[in-house]
Amino acid sequence: HVGAKDEIDDSGKVWKSLPVVMKELEHDWIDILKIDIEGSEYDVLNSLMDVYEKKDEQGNNMGILPFGQLQVEIHLFSPAMDPNPEHDEKTFERFLRFYERLESFGLRPFWNELNLVAILLSKFGDGLNVIEYSFLNTRGNHRFLQELGSKMEE
Repeated sequence: HVGAKDEIDDSGKVWKSLPVVMKELEHDWIDILKIDIEGSEYDVLNSLMDVYEKKDEQGNNMGILPFGQLQVEIHLFSPAMDPNPEHDEKTFERFLRFYERLESFGLRPFWNELNLVAILLSKFGDGLNVIEYSFLNTRGNHRFLQELGSKMEE
């Protein structure tokens, strides 16, 4: 299982961070990374960003995440984040910090849509809290940017 850190939980399940899994598989790049982990996307992606963050002299993040495209289901509110639905303002602030951090790594959204299944199956009375995002990584020398560059030159 891919998690925020390398550990064995109380049930004996082994969790490994994405950089460890990539190293074990001898991969240094992922073309498309799809994440749907029910509220844990914050911890997993923040720990990944911690590994790859590199600041320049002005404090700007120059890090390059190891994927060309990220497809992620983001939960504005979920019990994994905060079990108290009265904390909406706090959870939105968390979402905003997370989103801005993704952007600081050069990730740019090119698609989003509400998760309609979440709306229909919501146990909290308000299912408008799950959105699917697709981001293009604008950093690094990868296939998506190479193809885009060649089309722009035409």
